[in-house]
Amino acid sequence: MACRSGKRPGADRLAIGANGSLSRLPPLGGRKPAGRLLDDMGGLEEGFLIKGLADQLQAEWQALLVEAGRHGALNIHASLLPRWRGAAPIQRALLAGDAETGISIMQMDAGLDTGPVLKQAKTPIRDDDDAASLHDRLAGMGAELIVETLADVESSRAVALSQPKLGITYARKIDKRETRLDWRL
Repeated sequence: MACRSGKRPGADRLAIGANGSLSRLPPLGGRKPAGRLLDDMGGLEEGFLIKGLADQLQAEWQALLVEAGRHGALNIHASLLPRWRGAAPIQRALLAGDAETGISIMQMDAGLDTGPVLKQAKTPIRDDDDAASLHDRLAGMGAELIVETLADVESSRAVALSQPKLGITYARKIDKRETRLDWRL
């Protein structure tokens, strides 16, 4: 199992190998290649990779780990996929005036948030929500939902549904220009 610790960008990504060892996943270009690190950990044959909120896995790791382990890689994504695929789903939902959002637990594939969805949970976007309050609520929901999903996967009750082709939107990264305030208002 691999997961991200902390909320800050660049926070540690931790992996638990099939042999129970705990390792940090190095950044792209790190000293130890991704494949060698997985070998040292005993592989992920019996484990999971879990990608969490606000974490962007480097291409090297995603390509290697999507196929790692018996269950592959799961993503805790902060939107009701296929709406708001990409880097800033919380902010884009708020800016678009969406009435609700949620969490999607999906199987990772080679695309950007395109894999089949195992479970979803919805929450209304309240008038007093901002990116921080919505993030925190979704993080709690994601933690609960991933535990349920892992239990479903382990007991073979999980059903992975392909994302619909309609309703796909892209949550591009927030650009610096979008953060400027107009004090004349």
